[in-house]
Amino acid sequence: MNVDVGPTIRVAVITVAAALWVGVAYTGALASAGDAPVDDADSDDSDDLLARAVEASHELGYDGEVAVISLAEDGPRVATLTVARGEGGVRVGRADGDQFGRADGEGFLRSSSRLLRVGGIERVPAQIDRLRSKYTPQLEGTRELDTGPASAVALVDTDLEVVRERLYADRDTGLIVRRETFDADGEPVRLVAFTELQPGETQVDMPSTGDRDVEHRDVEPREIARLRETGFVVPERLERGFELLATLDVPDASVPTAHLVYGDGLYTVSVFQQLGRLDRRAVGAATQLTTDDGGSVWRWPGSEPRRLVWTGDGITFTALGDAPTDEVVGAIAALPSDPAPGLLDRLSRGLERLGRGLLPG
Repeated sequence: MNVDVGPTIRVAVITVAAALWVGVAYTGALASAGDAPVDDADSDDSDDLLARAVEASHELGYDGEVAVISLAEDGPRVATLTVARGEGGVRVGRADGDQFGRADGEGFLRSSSRLLRVGGIERVPAQIDRLRSKYTPQLEGTRELDTGPASAVALVDTDLEVVRERLYADRDTGLIVRRETFDADGEPVRLVAFTELQPGETQVDMPSTGDRDVEHRDVEPREIARLRETGFVVPERLERGFELLATLDVPDASVPTAHLVYGDGLYTVSVFQQLGRLDRRAVGAATQLTTDDGGSVWRWPGSEPRRLVWTGDGITFTALGDAPTDEVVGAIAALPSDPAPGLLDRLSRGLERLGRGLLPG
């Protein structure tokens, strides 16, 4: 069975985007190029700063506009989103009219009449404990941004000894108002910014939650065993410190599908699995990448969230995450992937297609 990953990719993009924008701590922002440092004021330690950011992301009401700048080989890509947080939850809007956000502890997708529940987002203190097991927070003083003074904290990957993220927490509200993401070589790959931000009480109209497309299940041994018996690959831990946070069913999918959510305290990676092999027509716009183990995956340079698709052991995988591409590739190393086709394989398939074309009708 060939699997067309298009519908799954569209679902997964919204799923991880919701985690990125309305997750507990890391709604970020890029200020103007004219930012200047200011004198340090008394600062809480890094744990207090991050915990306050978590609290602010849950409790602070605001209206704003966010710009996302992704740096890719073919140049920067810019997207603009509207964001509102009120008593009813968080709503993120896109130019095409889709909305995704969080309400009553659940995420949703609203596109016409469809709703998608998103689960598996950790809260403090578990998230900060997990983050500290992989990253070392380093306070870097205060900067004056367009949104006002903000405390900077760098999150250093302890193993790689590079800054993966630099976050700026607003001094008045605690909200993260700037986020810079770097790859394993220390090169910037993404900037995220509130271009407009107005704190205060906000009315957020949330959609009805009666229609569900995804069923969340707790991470329990019996649930993991059930998925494995169905034929899915369910490691409890991926490479690079990503641990299984949640499992979800996608009951309306055209083929058996599972959704696993992994996190390392900073980033979230969603792994969708569909029983069947990849329909190559679904990755026509993607670039093929060979992993360190010789596996073959497809990626979309500059995509937000980062997106990888591949086939391994008769399963089509789609991985999406807010981490840099090299981090996502490293995380999925524990999952099966078919080797990249060699020259003889490609020639054999070409001759086979040619032979079929010469057969009499």
